[in-house]
Amino acid sequence: MTETMPSTNLKVKSGLLRKIHRRVVENYPNEFAALIVGYREEGWEVASDLLNIKIIKATPQFVQFDSNDIFDKMKKFYVIGQLHSHPYPEPWSGSTIASSEDHKSWHSFLKYSFETYGRRPYVFIYAYPPGILNVYKDHKPVKYLVIN
Repeated sequence: MTETMPSTNLKVKSGLLRKIHRRVVENYPNEFAALIVGYREEGWEVASDLLNIKIIKATPQFVQFDSNDIFDKMKKFYVIGQLHSHPYPEPWSGSTIASSEDHKSWHSFLKYSFETYGRRPYVFIYAYPPGILNVYKDHKPVKYLVIN
């Protein structure tokens, strides 16, 4: 049986894709993390920019962040989700698949954070190299539309 990727109402600005690539490369070989901010428009959620978060520690295997900083930013901005990278050649490297650690930390933290605002988060995983982005919602990969 072939599993299809669920569709969503998510648009991602092409400038954001370039910014994601640039920031991930700047932080390579360590993992990089940020919040994805945007807005709602005609039934779509539009991912438009990165919002830096306070990083406590970053290594090629994980990134540790300040939870309070994220909560504070969620009060001020329309946060759509979270981005983090999987740098090569570390575990899960070059992969846009959410690892078990991703599910335990980011997914559960974001789910709790977003429930306050009545939304479900997107998790953006960028594999570098090769430079591929996958987006997840509710632990499942989703399609997105790239716009200018």
